Amino acid sequence: MLEALKGTIIHAPKMGETEIVENGFLLLKDGAIEGVFSALPEGVRPARVYDFTGRLIVPSFSDLHLHAPQYAMLG
Repeated sequence: MLEALKGTIIHAPKMGETEIVENGFLLLKDGAIEGVFSALPEGVRPARVYDFTGRLIVPSFSDLHLHAPQYAMLG
């Protein structure tokens, strides 16, 4: 199934590179990322579009939170 998430997407297209796509689309096929786009590609019709306008979408396997005791262990 093809789905899309709409919002401000922060992702790393290459190692050491960060890209921000405001009001962009993260396209998913069967739960796997197909791509990040500033607009849906022509002819693409997702079964569902989840609108997160005004919110950040950060596709990753990163744990983005910290607890105060972890600061001493930062490498």
